[in-house]
Amino acid sequence: MKKLLNAVAVMLVMTLAVGAYAGWNIRQNADGTTSWVNFDGDSYPVARAYLTVNLENLGTASTTYVSVPYAGSIFQVDSVVHGDVKTASETLTISIMSEVSPGRDFMAISTNNTITIASANADTTGTYLLGGAGDRDSSGEMAGRASDHSTTSEQLSGPPNVSAGGTIAISTKGDSGADIDATIIIYFDRDQSSASFR
Repeated sequence: MKKLLNAVAVMLVMTLAVGAYAGWNIRQNADGTTSWVNFDGDSYPVARAYLTVNLENLGTASTTYVSVPYAGSIFQVDSVVHGDVKTASETLTISIMSEVSPGRDFMAISTNNTITIASANADTTGTYLLGGAGDRDSSGEMAGRASDHSTTSEQLSGPPNVSAGGTIAISTKGDSGADIDATIIIYFDRDQSSASFR
């Protein structure tokens, strides 16, 4: 009986160990980055950070800035509005502060550098307001960037790079006239090419 109980205990421990193994594991990628990967092959970058900032008053032309202390790249940017954008859609533009003329020039992002916040409309069910409070909009996956404020492309593909100490800018023209705020979420992947993360 004692041997049978020991065998059952060993099988129970082995079953739990197999279940733990099927969870998330860390993987070294060919490009030097690392990712968490699960049994299904879903992966998540180890060094991804989510930077948030408040953009006040979408209805007035303004820019908000996010400084990043370490080099990396912008994967995408999302916005969540705090009220109804009623009169017209609002467009947010994401750019990178120029290292040549900080505070004046911006480097344009080549692909998916804007977020469109729709004016408040009832959806097909008639109950949810698009562009209403809590509505989340996304730029989608970004790629490339220009050199300084010109149209000459500096980086043709891949997520737009931001140098250590660089600044990400999010601008609104104020077309909607809506005096509401938006929370901006920046998906920022830290550069893992250096072993030092100080």
